[in-house]
Amino acid sequence: MRGVLSHLTPGATVRSPNIAGSVYGLILTASVIAASSESHGDIAGRIALFTGTTLVIFWGAHCYAQTLGAWADRRETPTPRAVLTIMRREWTMVSAGIPPLLVLVIGGTVRASSDRGAINAALALVLVELALACGYTAYRAGAGVRGRIIATAIGVAMAGVVILLKTLVH
Repeated sequence: MRGVLSHLTPGATVRSPNIAGSVYGLILTASVIAASSESHGDIAGRIALFTGTTLVIFWGAHCYAQTLGAWADRRETPTPRAVLTIMRREWTMVSAGIPPLLVLVIGGTVRASSDRGAINAALALVLVELALACGYTAYRAGAGVRGRIIATAIGVAMAGVVILLKTLVH
């Protein structure tokens, strides 16, 4: 697989879990947390449920689209094994969102914390995860410091814009 910033270092490859799925899942997680907290109030447990459900639905839709694409490309009916391979590969879309979901669930159940605090902590964790995932992927792809900074900034900015819009509206 070609790295996100492999154009900065020709020929670089990245052999890591589906980082694209992780990044997509984290941006989706931030978006759903932000939108849910606006439309359903500051109830961390409910937001965790909406976010987790959305991640699983998007993962299923993504797997289905990948399966159809592979079917069209190869002109062979997908086997159950091929579908399971796609499902495993794309699971990072969901698994990347689990830590923020845990923050929402735990934060929403601990009496000493507020739902608002749990929501903010989950969004902050998404930004940290994105920064680490994007920076590490650029590093693995052989990007220099500038490339790592650019990759990190772009990933964080995508979720950051969603969070900023939420903050401005709230």
